[in-house]
Amino acid sequence: MMSMRKLICGLVGCLGLINLSVASESPVGLRVASSSTTDDLALLWTASLAKRRPSDPAPEIIRGRYPTDALEAVIAGRAAVALVAREPYESELASARQAGKGELRFIPIATGSRATRGGTHAIAFFVHAANPLSALSVSQLREILADKGRIRTWGDLGVTGPLASRAIVVHGQPVRRASGNPPGIVNFLNARILNGRTWRADLVAHDDQPNGSTALEAIVEAVKADPSAIGWSGFDYHLDGTKALALGSSREGPFYVGTSEEVFEHAYPLARNVYICLPVAASAAAEEFVRVALQPAEQAAIAASSSGFLPLTEEARARTLRRLDAPYPAADVRIRVVGYNDMQEMMTSWTRAFAFDHPQFRFDLELPATRAAVDAVASGRAAFGPLGAELSGEQLARFRELAGADPQQIRVAHAALDPRALSGPLAILVHPSNPRREISMPELVAIFSGKNGAAELEPVGLAADRALGIFFRQRVLRGVPFGPTFQPRVQSAQVVEAVAQVVEAVASNPRAIGFAAAVRADDRVRILAVSPATGRPAIELTAKNLIAGSYPLDRHLWLLLPPTLEPWVRDFLRFVLSEQGQRIVAEGSLGYLPLSEEDRQVELKKIQ
Repeated sequence: MMSMRKLICGLVGCLGLINLSVASESPVGLRVASSSTTDDLALLWTASLAKRRPSDPAPEIIRGRYPTDALEAVIAGRAAVALVAREPYESELASARQAGKGELRFIPIATGSRATRGGTHAIAFFVHAANPLSALSVSQLREILADKGRIRTWGDLGVTGPLASRAIVVHGQPVRRASGNPPGIVNFLNARILNGRTWRADLVAHDDQPNGSTALEAIVEAVKADPSAIGWSGFDYHLDGTKALALGSSREGPFYVGTSEEVFEHAYPLARNVYICLPVAASAAAEEFVRVALQPAEQAAIAASSSGFLPLTEEARARTLRRLDAPYPAADVRIRVVGYNDMQEMMTSWTRAFAFDHPQFRFDLELPATRAAVDAVASGRAAFGPLGAELSGEQLARFRELAGADPQQIRVAHAALDPRALSGPLAILVHPSNPRREISMPELVAIFSGKNGAAELEPVGLAADRALGIFFRQRVLRGVPFGPTFQPRVQSAQVVEAVAQVVEAVASNPRAIGFAAAVRADDRVRILAVSPATGRPAIELTAKNLIAGSYPLDRHLWLLLPPTLEPWVRDFLRFVLSEQGQRIVAEGSLGYLPLSEEDRQVELKKIQ
């Protein structure tokens, strides 16, 4: 493969266009800070910038050893931009504000390597070769690594045999170094996996040894020696006697082993990025430097980097260019979001990721309940609001009264099957002694409306003014009222209590049939498969069928939007509906399910 320096000479004829010293003469060209792993890219892109701006002074490269050095050059004003092969530390962002630089932008400019040591490589989790486990989801990793996590033994992951009762021993790096900052990989895992939670206290930390083994080598050695162990490292550190686990966003899969293609496409969950850092208010030359790096020819040349970096996908490259063109304010903007409490984790992750790309935005989340969103969004006190259910007719009327127009509503996730979630799809429940295994929608209409229903069944469910009662009337009865034999559960009770009463009523009565959120069902009742029409196959209530949109009583999480959308809101919604945004849904702790590609496209058309 052609070396990067030869490639640059081929592009610009020679390297004389680039002043590699930190010159003090005036005028000076664009100063680009770099570190050892990004020097190749700095040479390439400054040469290309010089060709595009021949009348400007030659760009200069300020070399440092580590990404910290490059960022310090921008914060201190010695450089206009920096190439950074890791995410920033909170202390660095705070230093930039204190130095009067405001917020720093970190623009993904390349994908880290798959396995090159020191090349911002993808992170692998290793276990002992004798461990029968083959794959983990991001949420399972979170519960292993986090303090008070729910997964503490191998049996918690479904492992059987002698290993099942053994505690999981986690090997990694120090959570914080003497500098006060974590290692770069730990910083990445903090944001990518822990998502605001703290590390487990019994983490076995390994550090680099002077003139000895590195932490990443020692971690894999420790895993090789202990069948109970798990630890993170890079793929190139693999040893016989260990194996890297396949990883996936969702417990339902798909899982990825970390091939070069999977890392390049960021399908592998722990692929990493390389960034260009610059202030929000950057010079025209600095902005053009970013655009130069995003040109197809410059991206294609990344593969020649000695660090093993990979170019961005075409989709990621186009998305980054759109982001540069977005007409956003340079000053800080505070955004209020009001709505559903069970979307706290999801909204925190979405807004944090969006703010990383657009640091001038500050989000204030006020999430007491779905009902709070209506007045807040309609009156303009909130930019948008997360909803646990689509608005009822009464809520729509209230919105129109306040806003003078109808709102917009978009689906952003499917309801969950995890009992820790508050919103689940609607389930039809019968007593275990009931021989039924399935039921059709027309049969449900007959039973719950009291018209020609099965006389042997006693219908029970949430009252007509409850969210689930409203949903059942709209989706199943199509507005027809409940029949005289319907037994609504206590309207004054809290929703969870009322649903529990439905489950209890069905569990204690062999003649009962009820509807309730699936997340509250237990082994005292049976969930029926539901056919959308007479003669059609019945659909089981599974995560796969929910994501596919085939289960007839699926429910969704929504975002409530004002009648007119600001440009940044459209961009936020596009992010939510992107692969990255839906990956956040899949990786959440509460089990909410992402939209299918088809559903994402339907919702995207609403905001064009």
